[in-house]
Amino acid sequence: MPGSTMPTTATPAPSTPVLDRPDLQQLTMECLQEAPHLAAGIKREAQRLVGQFVEAMSKKMDAAELREMDRLQSSKVSMTEADQVRKLFEARRDAISDDECRILDHLCERIKPMDDNGENEQECEKSSSEDNGDIDDEDGSEQVRFLQSFLAFLYSGNYPQMKDKTVESFFKNTGIIPTVNTFINWLVERKLYHPPRSRGEIGVVQMPFTPCYLVRSVSSQLALELKRMYRNGTFDLSKKTEAMKKKGTLGATIDTKIQEYISAAENFLHLNKLTNNSRRIASFTSSRQPF
Repeated sequence: MPGSTMPTTATPAPSTPVLDRPDLQQLTMECLQEAPHLAAGIKREAQRLVGQFVEAMSKKMDAAELREMDRLQSSKVSMTEADQVRKLFEARRDAISDDECRILDHLCERIKPMDDNGENEQECEKSSSEDNGDIDDEDGSEQVRFLQSFLAFLYSGNYPQMKDKTVESFFKNTGIIPTVNTFINWLVERKLYHPPRSRGEIGVVQMPFTPCYLVRSVSSQLALELKRMYRNGTFDLSKKTEAMKKKGTLGATIDTKIQEYISAAENFLHLNKLTNNSRRIASFTSSRQPF
């Protein structure tokens, strides 16, 4: 009797593991890196545009200061060095329009003069420390929401608009969206930026990534960098001017206090001018990326 044979089942050939597929590995890596690379490029573009705006404000104020200086010299009115610096400061302040002031306020909020015990500066350093990480845009920070809206525009080309009609959203963004649009118009009018589409084409082009989520991390990082530059920098320059007064290299009666009724950037530019422009005024690219 012939031996019985068990039915055999063909064993399928083993498939190639994904780990052994360099082509899939490369494709996966490219997909993972696309969004961070896009966000980093948008942030660099925003840094360039913000820097050009601040530089333009600096030149505008410097020109107003020179005109006021010529006027004071031609009038031959006798005044103290402190009064002259005050007049020049007022001329610089008047050179900036209300719209430009609002933009500066949203780039970096106003700061208070240092207390005798340095509490304001310590609070500033704490909020800008590395340990704090990214700024959460849900904390109500107008600076972060302003930058996030602007960066989302740079990515999508769609002008900011109020989509959420709730009362809470209206009051939360009522001053931000118009200021972002004012900033965009300022850049476009001076041919510093060319939008990819007109206002009538808002929402026509669908982007591969949701704009607000794509730029959320880099907008927080940019906000932190601007705070370190203009807010922290203002405190540093204030201490430097005080030291100059003690050394006699700056008039002892010149007011070098931080003014809380103007933006941090204006304070920074004013004090930087008193120190012979010891610091650069344009924003910089951080060596660390948030991804």
